[in-house]
Amino acid sequence: MDNLPSGFLGSSATPIHGPASPSVQSDKTADKGKSSETGSKTGHLPSTSKTKLPKTVSQQDASSKATGAKTHATFAEALPQLKPGEKYLDGEKLLKGRTAKEGSREQFKAIHRDFYLNQAMHLAAIEKATDPALKEKLELGLMRGYAKAAKVGKENAEALGIQTSPFVQRDNEYHRSSPGNTLVARLHGAYAEAMELDLNDQDFRLVDSPLVMEVLNRHLSNPGLDLAIDSPAKFKGLVDQLLADAKNGNYPANKLLIDCTGIFPATKEPKEIKDLAQELEKVVLEKVSAFAKQNPEVDITKLQGMLKQLYVVAMTEFKGQSVMLLPHFLDNPRTIQNDEHKRFVTSQKHTERNEFIGQLRGFITGAGFVLSPDQARKAWLAVTDFHEIMDNANLFLAELATSGTGIPEVAKSCRDFVANPVFQSFRDLGKAQDAPPYLQVMPEATMLLLEGLAKIHPTDGGIDKVFKDNGIGDLLQVSYFRVANAAREAILRKDDQIAFNNQIELMHNEIQMILSIVEPYHPGDLEKAVLDKLSKGRGAVIPAGYDKPHVHLKASAMHAMASAIAGVERQKGTNQLNVVALKDCYYETADSKDYGMLDRSQAHSLSFLDGDAFNKGGIDQAFAGANVKLPIDLFVCEFHHNISMSRTDYKPENITAQLKAMAQKGMLADPCTIMIDTTINLEKADDVRQFLSDPDIKKMVDDGKLNIVLVRSAQKFDMLGMDNYYGGISVCINDPVKFSEFNTRMDDPQDQLTDINYQGLTHMQTHGGDSIDKYRQGIMENTQRLYSMLPEKAVYQEGTHNLMQISRIEDERVVFLDIKFPKLPKAAEAFESRLKEFALQEGLPFTTRASFGFANTNFTSIGDEKKRLNPGLEDPRQLERYAAFFEAAQKTVESVMKHHSKAAANLNDSKNKDLIENKLSDKLAELKIPKPKTKK
Repeated sequence: MDNLPSGFLGSSATPIHGPASPSVQSDKTADKGKSSETGSKTGHLPSTSKTKLPKTVSQQDASSKATGAKTHATFAEALPQLKPGEKYLDGEKLLKGRTAKEGSREQFKAIHRDFYLNQAMHLAAIEKATDPALKEKLELGLMRGYAKAAKVGKENAEALGIQTSPFVQRDNEYHRSSPGNTLVARLHGAYAEAMELDLNDQDFRLVDSPLVMEVLNRHLSNPGLDLAIDSPAKFKGLVDQLLADAKNGNYPANKLLIDCTGIFPATKEPKEIKDLAQELEKVVLEKVSAFAKQNPEVDITKLQGMLKQLYVVAMTEFKGQSVMLLPHFLDNPRTIQNDEHKRFVTSQKHTERNEFIGQLRGFITGAGFVLSPDQARKAWLAVTDFHEIMDNANLFLAELATSGTGIPEVAKSCRDFVANPVFQSFRDLGKAQDAPPYLQVMPEATMLLLEGLAKIHPTDGGIDKVFKDNGIGDLLQVSYFRVANAAREAILRKDDQIAFNNQIELMHNEIQMILSIVEPYHPGDLEKAVLDKLSKGRGAVIPAGYDKPHVHLKASAMHAMASAIAGVERQKGTNQLNVVALKDCYYETADSKDYGMLDRSQAHSLSFLDGDAFNKGGIDQAFAGANVKLPIDLFVCEFHHNISMSRTDYKPENITAQLKAMAQKGMLADPCTIMIDTTINLEKADDVRQFLSDPDIKKMVDDGKLNIVLVRSAQKFDMLGMDNYYGGISVCINDPVKFSEFNTRMDDPQDQLTDINYQGLTHMQTHGGDSIDKYRQGIMENTQRLYSMLPEKAVYQEGTHNLMQISRIEDERVVFLDIKFPKLPKAAEAFESRLKEFALQEGLPFTTRASFGFANTNFTSIGDEKKRLNPGLEDPRQLERYAAFFEAAQKTVESVMKHHSKAAANLNDSKNKDLIENKLSDKLAELKIPKPKTKK
């Protein structure tokens, strides 16, 4: 395929202002190199009078420079909007516009070129598809093209030339946790219309599964009250119980979320929840009114307060999608006809209800029960026509700018395709002397995944037969060409990480498309792949002798943790758990009053184990001052911390010793579960291996006393930073007889992530080999490399008064720099602004996306004073430029502290704080960073 004419579909991901390829041929020369044979083993595109191939972007660059034609000044420059009668979307004439309503479409941007090429490929296949299921797969493939869970902001994309999707995007949005998630908001609008819900009468949430009620029940705990209603009589009994308690002066301390799923039949339309709510409202008011007459001594305001605590919820299903219905209930006196009843209902509840609904959304989001991006797209297609979605998305509809009647055959089979010499050259990029980490990791990892495609159904025609049998063989041939051309362009752009990574993104997008059509993996395949990696071969983590572990893919790591907690509750027979969390563990910042999923769980008794104190004085000191409720049902921890709001240094935790110390003091329940977050770690981690190999730990598991749950986010690291799948992986190691209830809950079919996320992550685990750990290792090593270059005074030390403090790192697995400006949020903001400006001026591959684990350096604000810098797989020379920035910032800090020493020493004084903050902010905003020294 080295002789392929570099025309068909072009190198869409290549920045149009980038350097011209030295090996690009002229059109005439290229024509001479075309093969006249069809289906040649080298994968050449055949020469045919029926097919005229447009130029690649590299050819466009070379051609423009040779003729003196004007080229675009920046990648981000928008091309003119397509008008009626105009033909091409892009200046390179790779794409034709199918529709052109004047003024109805945004301008075509070069950063969306790959999305539109992907769109054009899928639209052509959709037109040929006759099977509804295949059509849906293709429509989903179009909608997901180049989409990310952690969105790439427009500013980043345009400055760097990162290929992105224009489909339902908002800058720097994070799908799992962003309030007002754009995709989910659009989806809710579509479902409100489809279900004919009047949002003045009822609210609703689309959720991953009805098991979300477990989460709400633990967060809104009301011991002694059975809120799962399965009959009208039970509802009346609940009201009677509440009134009996009221007579004794006892009123609900928490909101009561009354689950009426059992009396809202699945056959009813969702909008009928309003009728049920009104019926239940009438029951409550009649009983309360009668109670008040019989008990005049009871304060009416107390009864009003009790009714303000009552809310109704019901789970239902609509078009295959789980829906949580939240009707208005006892919150509007104007809708109540009976004046006697009206006095028990206050309009104040209407305001409180909005706050409560927001709280419920927070619980759903924090526990990971928001629909995954692909679940959301699939649900959207269930209620809205695909073409209507496209039209309302304000997108062009494109077709490939090829002429003729046929698509040439690039390769007879996937096996022939991956054997082409261009891929060996691509793979060898990592073998060059002084190759930067991204070249050492990404080509090899990508090739393993491509070769994995050739191993699918090897005796039954492979992926090629699946595409041909579905009548979309052309789509696969186009995909083959794009992948091969991307490999070639990656070789040409190897010194530009963003341009190179655009090619990697393209290749992974095509792999994802192929997997979505073929769906080669079945239940159990992910478990086999994960366990083969963890328990076999050199460096096995799970030693022999354990019962077979269970592996699950949940909608996110937070969801996996929530499910494991539900399993512990199921095992114990109650959600009243005694929980210990390692201080600073990440489970959604566990000790945060606003965000901590553990801390907000009212059903749990929660204590914290201080790992630093444990290292100094053992288990007693680790729990000093804590009121630990025993025995401990669940211990939540991690060997390596993610970023913490309070830590000033990062070091590994000795979980093995901590657990054994609690066991020796008789603190653990029998049985007990330990849940370990391994997101910040290698898959084949020494500390996990040592933990599982410890004879005392092994005996506890063998005796049925201990259940081990390893949980990690599968986003970013597990997908080589591509962020094109979604999910959280859990590995459960226990005695299957003793922990049957736990395992049954984890196995619940409603609670498994399927479709493209399962296919993609299973493919990664099956064929990715050690590349995923090499990716992690590369980022960890670059973090250590940058940390070692930091000015010593900027790194936190006991008693430091430095105005900029970078947390100390004593852990080789850390993947971030934790940067703080204590009490100086304006200075932190100035630092951030200048760093962004500096990165842009230097042309550094620097983004500001939510989350972490990307192949390039990423910067995130966490609160007002704390910033997180996550190095990627950059060339060490680029890390040196970041180090130079920190050096200059530290010199500025020292200058301000020297000239205003008295004020800097007492920031508790507001005048001193304002003086220092203003001076430092101004200086940081004008920070000058020396140019790198040129080597002679």
